[in-house]
Amino acid sequence: MHTGKLAFDQSKVLAWWTGRITNAELAEWTGQTERDIRLILDTPYMRGQIQGGGRGSKNTRRISRQARNAVAIVAALRKGGLSIEAAANLLNAVPVLASFPTETIDFSPTALEAHPAPYGGIAMLAIEQPDAGWLPTDNVPRHVFDRRCRPMVKTDAPNKVSIGNIGWLPTWVEEMIGGLPEGWRSFGEPLYRPEIDPLGIYELNNTSPDAHDAVDHHFYIVDGRWVWVRYHDPDPRQYAVDVFQWMELRQERRFDHENISFDFEPIAELRQEDRTAKSILRDEEKEPESRRAWEQFQTKLDVNASLAIRQMKRVALGLTAPP
Repeated sequence: MHTGKLAFDQSKVLAWWTGRITNAELAEWTGQTERDIRLILDTPYMRGQIQGGGRGSKNTRRISRQARNAVAIVAALRKGGLSIEAAANLLNAVPVLASFPTETIDFSPTALEAHPAPYGGIAMLAIEQPDAGWLPTDNVPRHVFDRRCRPMVKTDAPNKVSIGNIGWLPTWVEEMIGGLPEGWRSFGEPLYRPEIDPLGIYELNNTSPDAHDAVDHHFYIVDGRWVWVRYHDPDPRQYAVDVFQWMELRQERRFDHENISFDFEPIAELRQEDRTAKSILRDEEKEPESRRAWEQFQTKLDVNASLAIRQMKRVALGLTAPP
C-alpha cells in the first residue's frame, strides 16, 4: 500500500473546521439538493448562524458548526420519514440537538488535557496562509493545521498490509522517545493527520456504521410527536478525552465503556400536521404528557445525530464517496 494517499487534504480539513462551506457542498455531502439546504438554513435560528457573504459565497461566508450539523441531522430525519419542513423546524425550535455532538465530532483537547503533547494552541489562518482568502476570524486548533504522524506496522508485518494494520505515531511522540516503540517499524514518512482520532473513525474508506455509545448523542421522536434526548454519564467529551489520554499519552483509563449510564428527558413537541416544533421545557402540561407517551409508546424513532454528522464529515474530508 502506498501510504501517501492516507494523508488528509488540508484544504478540505480547514474548510470543515472554519465553516468555509457552500450550499452545493452541503448538498453533495448529505445527498440533498441545494434547494433543500436553503430551506434548512432559512429558518430564523439558522439564519443567525451564517456570517457574511451572499448566496453561498465561499470566500466570505462562514457557517457555524451548529448549522452545519443541522444539515446532516435533517438528512437523517428525512430518512426516518419526516418531511424536510418538519425536520428543519425541529432543529430551529431545538437547535441544541445540533450542538451536542460537536465536541466529539470535532474533538480537540485543551493544553491542560493534552500535556505533554503540543496541543492546545491556535493557528491563525490569515497569518499562516495570507494568500488563501482566510478571514481574521478563521482560527483553528494548531493540530488541525499541522499535526503529522508516522505510519508504522508491527515488525513482523508483511510489506503489503491493510489500513487496519497501520498505526499512527505522532511526530512529537517519536521525537520524545527517540524513535519508534519496540516491536514496530516505519511504514513511510510522516503525513499530515490533523484529526485526533484514537478510535480510527476518520480513516480512508471507513464506511462502517461504527456507532460508539459512549460518545454518540441520540435523540428520540416518540409517537411522531415527542422529542426526547439522551444524556450520558460520563459526558461524551470527557470520555473522548479519556480515550485520547489513554491511547496517545499512555495514561491510565478513568472510565469503562461497560459502565456508561444514560438519562432520558423530554425536550420538545413536534407537530407534523402543521410542520412545526416547540420546546416543552418547564411546560407543566406538556411535559407530563410526554412522559406518559415515553412509558407507553407506540413508535419510537432513534436518531443517532453523531453518526449522521460523522458520515457527512467523512465525505467532506474526502475519505468516503458522497451518498
